[in-house]
Amino acid sequence: MDTDRKFMVAAVLSFLFTQAVYSAPFNDDSDGQARKTPTISNVGSISSSSTIVARWVTSDEASSFLACGTRRGVYNHASVDRNNVSARRNESVVAGLLPSTVYHCRVTAANGNGATRATFSLSTMAEKPIFR
Repeated sequence: MDTDRKFMVAAVLSFLFTQAVYSAPFNDDSDGQARKTPTISNVGSISSSSTIVARWVTSDEASSFLACGTRRGVYNHASVDRNNVSARRNESVVAGLLPSTVYHCRVTAANGNGATRATFSLSTMAEKPIFR
């Protein structure tokens, strides 16, 4: 198994484990209200030549995850800073990307009541030439 696939498998397993650990005991929000399956809104993103930064809001407290890839439905670059703590405002970074490349990204938000996903596409910036 190549390094990218090992990383992706590790990231997915980590995310699934996180869902089991963090979601199970939390049935109520911090305000005492019952949790609902989260919805994702206000997705915004920016890029450099090798990174994508995405921000989004969830309707309910949820653990979130960002993954991107060069083909729709194939997300082989995972965020390096998964938001494993339940929150409503989220930000994640996917690094190590190729410049001037279109990436298709998926945000996943989950809590003990279910998961939801949102997708978007974004191109990384061209590398700046180095002048000497």
